[in-house]
Amino acid sequence: MMPSSTQVSLLRAMGIPVWKLRGIAKEKSEVELSKITDTTALLAKISNSIFLVSHDSQISKQTNYLFQAMLSTIGLSAEKVCLISLAELDVLTRLKETGGKQKVLLLMGDGAVKQFFGDEANVVTYRNNTHNIEKSKLTTIVSFGLDDLMLNPQNKTLAWQDLHTVKMYTNNMCEKG
Repeated sequence: MMPSSTQVSLLRAMGIPVWKLRGIAKEKSEVELSKITDTTALLAKISNSIFLVSHDSQISKQTNYLFQAMLSTIGLSAEKVCLISLAELDVLTRLKETGGKQKVLLLMGDGAVKQFFGDEANVVTYRNNTHNIEKSKLTTIVSFGLDDLMLNPQNKTLAWQDLHTVKMYTNNMCEKG
């Protein structure tokens, strides 16, 4: 994953050479893409989950804690949640079906939103709406990335609203099935 411009600025301020990180990120993303070419493996991974999450943030101790706190506020058990990588998200966008059950996909951060909706997409444009992809039985909800929430705590209120939307959809799915 490529560091965001904010991350690049922070890394430069700390004296960390960013070009090394970009090279490592490119190598890792190429490896990830080659790993997830089997769509049946992805379908098996997401089959028992009703809530899929894809984010573009680097997982650190702080972002992991924030993510776990966010999930606990909407009361979903771990077996209902499935984290998917950006590479898996790319495969998911090409699938016509995600299996039998309706699922909620939470896209966190501009990177995940661009991966799903296209290069011109961003969080601000796609937030505050649900996006139903009928053929694949996905209800997509967009929110801020974990890194963005750490750097801009004022967006946590908006992310909380997004989580309420996720909770509403997942509760409806649990009641139906």
